[in-house]
Amino acid sequence: MSGISVELIDALLQPNHDRSAEQIFKAISLPVRINGLINLLPTLSLQDVSRSMLVCVLLRRDISSLGEYTMKHMDQGMDITKMLGLFISPLLNMMYTSGVDAQVQRLLGHVIAEVCSVLSLLDAQLASNSVSIVLDKIADGVSSQSWAIEKQK
Repeated sequence: MSGISVELIDALLQPNHDRSAEQIFKAISLPVRINGLINLLPTLSLQDVSRSMLVCVLLRRDISSLGEYTMKHMDQGMDITKMLGLFISPLLNMMYTSGVDAQVQRLLGHVIAEVCSVLSLLDAQLASNSVSIVLDKIADGVSSQSWAIEKQK
């Protein structure tokens, strides 16, 4: 169990003076936190903008810390690299889900860019594959938008 829950996110959104939610969050190991945030994100309502935005911000921050974390925990490097590679498609699918708030979409894009950036530090081949997936998905989106614009003419 990751310990990442809607209740923890709500507590982080409304911090109190004792900072217990922040302490609980920081006590969870980095890879477990990232996995928990990724798994929580699709369970949030499309209208739940504040929670989704906080999860995206926390996710991006934690993913950016993985390079340094992996240097200190070399034995976990391959597992972390595989985990990040598996996140690309689900993140892209969330980003292109109909009804997602524009701010959340932008933050999801930042998370995806951070995943690709960290992967480039950890495994060049996996990074290349992930970037290809991202670019293919973007190309599909642009193609479908171009088709819709042409159809309206």
